Amino acid sequence: MASAIVDQVPARLKTTERGLLSEMRVQLKLLEMGVHVMLPVGHDHPFDMVAYHAGEFSRIQVKTARDGRDKDRKTNGTVLIPTYSTVDRKGGKFTKLLTKEDCDVVVAYYPRHQTFYVVPPGKHVWMLWYSDYRHTANSRSFDAVDFEFNNVQQLFPHVRAASAWESAPARPDDRFPTERILPLFQEIAS
Repeated sequence: MASAIVDQVPARLKTTERGLLSEMRVQLKLLEMGVHVMLPVGHDHPFDMVAYHAGEFSRIQVKTARDGRDKDRKTNGTVLIPTYSTVDRKGGKFTKLLTKEDCDVVVAYYPRHQTFYVVPPGKHVWMLWYSDYRHTANSRSFDAVDFEFNNVQQLFPHVRAASAWESAPARPDDRFPTERILPLFQEIAS
C-alpha cells in the first residue's frame, strides 16, 4: 500500500520533495530485501541512511536519477546519477563531490522506470545507458543494467573487497557484474 501511495505522487515536485520521495522508495526497497534501515537525526549529514545487514553497516546517500538529454531536450537513452550534494545557504549554493569518506555507496532511484541503481561515490555524474542507442565512442558511460540494484551485497563494497565474494563465479541470476564494477569501487576507494 505504501508503494502505491509513493508511486501516485504528481510529476511536478520541488527538488526537496523529489529527494524525499526517492529516499522513501529506497527505504522501502531495502526493507523488502530484509535490510535494516537507520536514519540520522538532524540535517547536513553526508549520507541519508545507514543499511545494516548480516553484521555489516553501509552509509548510503540517495539521489534521484534523471534522463540524459540531447540538444532537442529529448531523452537520449541515458540516465544521469549525480554523486555530489548541493547545499543552499545564505551565501548561495555550494556543491560538494561525495567521496568514500562521506558515504559507502550512492543509491539512485530513477522515477521514469521505477528502477534503482548503485554506484560508488567519487565521480561527479554517472552516465548509464539503458537503451540500445549506445554511443560507443563515449568511454565515460556504462550499461545501466550493470548497476541495477538487485543484490544486497552491492551496498557493501568494503565487505566484498575483503572477501572471496568478488572471486566467486557469477550465478545466472546474479546480474551485478562484480568483475567489471568492483575495480571501479576499489579505484575510487584508494
